[in-house]
Amino acid sequence: MIIDEEDDPDLAKEPSLRYVERFRVNVKTNPEAIEFHPLSTYLLYTLRGSHLLHYISLPKEQVKDNDNSPFRISHKNFNPHPMDTHVSFSVLNMAIHPSGKIIACQTGDHAGSGGERILLYGIEPDETAAERLACLWTGEEGDDFVLPRMTWLPDGTGLVCTTVTGHLILVDLAGNVRAKLKAHGGLAHGMQSSEVVRDLAIVDTNEEDGRWRVVSVGYDGRVVVTA
Repeated sequence: MIIDEEDDPDLAKEPSLRYVERFRVNVKTNPEAIEFHPLSTYLLYTLRGSHLLHYISLPKEQVKDNDNSPFRISHKNFNPHPMDTHVSFSVLNMAIHPSGKIIACQTGDHAGSGGERILLYGIEPDETAAERLACLWTGEEGDDFVLPRMTWLPDGTGLVCTTVTGHLILVDLAGNVRAKLKAHGGLAHGMQSSEVVRDLAIVDTNEEDGRWRVVSVGYDGRVVVTA
């Protein structure tokens, strides 16, 4: 398919397909994380240096060119009090709980002895920030140049997170680090390589007995499957 006029039609699988811009949001700082609501009613995103979780309402039916815009923006405060506008962290990554009712928000620039945090909220925009469900400390310090990544376990009982030290860590919903496994770093191609874990995903290998595996990639040039 072709996305814009600069694409090569000869390389497109569907040359007749074109995208039409329906809505644009201009922001003052860098967008950091984005997720679709499980029911596709909203698009959620975060901004660097913002205390708000932003929601864009999505139309249920196809929008015509002459329609008034159904795309409306609303917000939810990350701070415990809805009137608090102080910015003490940025949310750099988000992941939706398997139930579709909770969103995990991973901070990336919070300094403290407990390491980085994962904040849990109800996913709906009308659920206020005072209803913050949990604050999980990972025990791992972040890096100004590396975006953290995380993913929920298939049963929703915890999250697996990346680190800049080559480890994968499993954090439960009480904030306990249940496991820490070295997956990346060391020698690669005969030379010392970076220990940064770049991203990860979970594969549910057996729904009946709850078995799963973590697939991670790192700056050591490796793809690692962890049972």
